[in-house]
Amino acid sequence: VGSEMCIRDRNILALLCFLCIGVSCSMEDDILSGVDTKGPAGIDATELYASLDLSLLVGNSNVTTKSSELTGPTDGTEENMTKDERSVSDCYIAIFKYDSKTKNVGDFLTSYYSSNGSISESLIFKIPKDKSERTDLKIVVIANAAASVSKYGLASASQISYADLKGKTLVEVPNVFVKVGETEIAKGDGGTYPDDKGGVYVNISEKILGLDQPANTPVEVKLIQRTAAIMLQQFKILKSDGTEYDNVEITGLSLLNSKTIGQVAGEVSSGEQLYGVQSVNDSTERLYSYENTSSSQPTTLKIDYVYNNGEIGSCSFPIKSRLKETSDPSIAVWAGYLYKLEVTLRNAAVDVTVQCVTQDWIFDKDHEFEFTF
Repeated sequence: VGSEMCIRDRNILALLCFLCIGVSCSMEDDILSGVDTKGPAGIDATELYASLDLSLLVGNSNVTTKSSELTGPTDGTEENMTKDERSVSDCYIAIFKYDSKTKNVGDFLTSYYSSNGSISESLIFKIPKDKSERTDLKIVVIANAAASVSKYGLASASQISYADLKGKTLVEVPNVFVKVGETEIAKGDGGTYPDDKGGVYVNISEKILGLDQPANTPVEVKLIQRTAAIMLQQFKILKSDGTEYDNVEITGLSLLNSKTIGQVAGEVSSGEQLYGVQSVNDSTERLYSYENTSSSQPTTLKIDYVYNNGEIGSCSFPIKSRLKETSDPSIAVWAGYLYKLEVTLRNAAVDVTVQCVTQDWIFDKDHEFEFTF
């Protein structure tokens, strides 16, 4: 009897071991089928994994200077931007469903946040397995906004609407140079998100590991400054006979009514407006403000100077600009503009020349302001 019990116990033990091995193999198959700590939760029978890469470009800054009649906008050069203005130190990316026919932005799909702006991984999200159910994609990128990302919990947010994201207030000071860009990707007739060169923008697979090949075509997103920059390019004081004083020294520049907060898109509402004063001693330095179109509190440049062997003076004037060649000038500073001012003072009257320069910076992979994600 004892021998029979031992045999029976060994058989039960062997059966349990076999079942454990079967369960272990099943779990391993599930893991390999797509569950991955770097990607979204596992897919169901109606979904597939998708990934895309991004290439960020900093550009489309407009350059302005004001006169009785504004000139421009005309094309500028890449040198119109400083190294700091080109910088990208952190980046938040969100992907939404999109309908290009109705221009409607749909459900949130996924987001990614990098604290240093150098992401080497692709963005992974889920799309329908049925190609007819796939949508175009809208990609929104916000750079240099670490404080705002932290304030709203965007880095860990699992859902956010497009409208809510674009309406967020930026809490960074203007010279942090928050940049925002967005683009759309069409799903294409076959739902494969093709590029125009025979490749694809989006890789699709039933397993996350299958997203590694083939390589995606990076999606280019141009980032636009959310602040305006103001610089004094030239300052002259004329004598009564029209000749120029040659001993003029600028002792200080101040930007009055500099708007200290902005929005991801557009200008903050009147109830949120915060204004400050920026001052610099070096006349070659730039001053910055978020977008401000207020006529009651216009952004104003104040120049303090010494001339004619010690005489002290100052002048100030609100910044005027226009968005394009045919538009009327208005008291405003617009996001993404650089205002290059040439000021002439004669008999206490100020004449200010404003050049409006619009420059789309050319893509160059060797420049440090471009990042591949």
